Amino acid sequence: MSSENGIYHRQGQALDQYAQSSARTQEEADRMMQTSQTNTESLQAICHEFQQLNDRISSAQKDRAAMDEKVHGLNQRINEISNFIRDIQEVSEQTNLLSFNASIEAARAGEAGK
Repeated sequence: MSSENGIYHRQGQALDQYAQSSARTQEEADRMMQTSQTNTESLQAICHEFQQLNDRISSAQKDRAAMDEKVHGLNQRINEISNFIRDIQEVSEQTNLLSFNASIEAARAGEAGK
């Protein structure tokens, strides 16, 4: 019987080791599951932040495009104003020339020209 007791004792030890091993494996599986869940939540938060960043970039690009249109419009107005100023300068130069010419003719005519 002592050999049977030894076998039962070894079987008991083996079962105890299996139970302890199984408990450690379950604990490790639970830790891995917890870590996996934490990582999933972190990745979801990162994805959400990237989406918000992408939305901000898209909005900034739209704003830049609108500003480009406004700058283009302002550039056209500046060109129109520059042309208008050039026309005024030409008229002013012609008026000064006519005035100078009238002064010369008045001086040539003498007292009667005044």
